[in-house]
Amino acid sequence: MNLFCFPYAGGSSTIFSKWSKLSEPHLKIRPVELAGRGKRVMEPLYKSFEEVLDDILLKILHEIGREDYALFGHSLGGKIAFELAQRIQRERLSPPKHLIISGRGAPLERNPSDTDFTKLSDEDFIIEITKMGSTPVEIFENQELREFFLPILRNDFRLAPWDAATHNHEKLQFPITIFCGKDEGLTKSQISGWQKYSALPCNTYIFEGDHFFIQSKPEEVVATVNAIFAR
Repeated sequence: MNLFCFPYAGGSSTIFSKWSKLSEPHLKIRPVELAGRGKRVMEPLYKSFEEVLDDILLKILHEIGREDYALFGHSLGGKIAFELAQRIQRERLSPPKHLIISGRGAPLERNPSDTDFTKLSDEDFIIEITKMGSTPVEIFENQELREFFLPILRNDFRLAPWDAATHNHEKLQFPITIFCGKDEGLTKSQISGWQKYSALPCNTYIFEGDHFFIQSKPEEVVATVNAIFAR
């Protein structure tokens, strides 16, 4: 089983670096690198969310019909995983066995990451980002690192909000599981709202920690992933 994993805003495939060591042998962790970071640092950032989906689908298309697979995404990655699953179903491609959405409330429910950061000045944007806890303030104190990471973060947050077309999406014909942090601020309606998008019952797992529990509790998160895909 391949588990394609999508990172949060500003993140690269390295956020899943510990997962392969923690996962069961039959579960292959496949972090997906987005353009403009990590191994793809020289590639231009995405201009639209459709470009994100086009890019990812092109990279995994030859694999998804060959063996079982599932999708995992955290925060922005949750949106990517969900919209990719919708597109795969719409185009009648080989479907995933499971979709895990982490740290992300359902479409049509207000999400913390849907705040309009695009109108903020660089300084105010940095203040808001550092409050979220995923980006060390030291990055912005170093001019070279600031010049590198700031455009990536601003572009990712531009892509993060749900758009109005989401209410037209189909019910997915495979299971959806929701992961969230106990202290990350998602409401019950943001979590339960995912049921509208699945023809099967949704399961929810709540972990100790804030929005970035996947960083602070990797052992617990991967243990739960292992249990979901236990043979």
